[in-house]
Amino acid sequence: MTKFHFSLTAKSAGILLMGTLGLFPISAAAPAHAVFWDTRQAEIGPQVPPPQGVLEVYSERYVVEDEGVPVIHRRPIRLYNAQGQLLGTYTNGGAGQEGPIHLDLPPGHYLVATRSNWAWREVPVDVEDGRETVVPSTLLKQAALFSPPVGTK
Repeated sequence: MTKFHFSLTAKSAGILLMGTLGLFPISAAAPAHAVFWDTRQAEIGPQVPPPQGVLEVYSERYVVEDEGVPVIHRRPIRLYNAQGQLLGTYTNGGAGQEGPIHLDLPPGHYLVATRSNWAWREVPVDVEDGRETVVPSTLLKQAALFSPPVGTK
């Protein structure tokens, strides 16, 4: 009969005892490594919305009959930035929409151009952060005649 001799340290005996009791599973898998924060990553904080203002333009209204029913339209506007670049042509959503043309814009200087009293007219406007700028139709009717910025039509 062969005799086996085991030599256990106090630590090894404790791990063996805990493993047999199921308190500390014994595994042949590699030891887990601690994960540390990667300080090279950019810090993520609350997202701050960019500055923004609102432009409301009450362009001239006109009526068109559709199968005998009068439908109110607003004339579209052209919006230019301070450098004279056309940013777009905007309407208030289509036929029958009587409300103003509503645009959310970054703060800055703009030029609103639209037809009023049978001629193209222009109004310079300033949009400020968190504020609403309103261009009434009466202002457009009295505005200077529109001269397109150089290089645009």
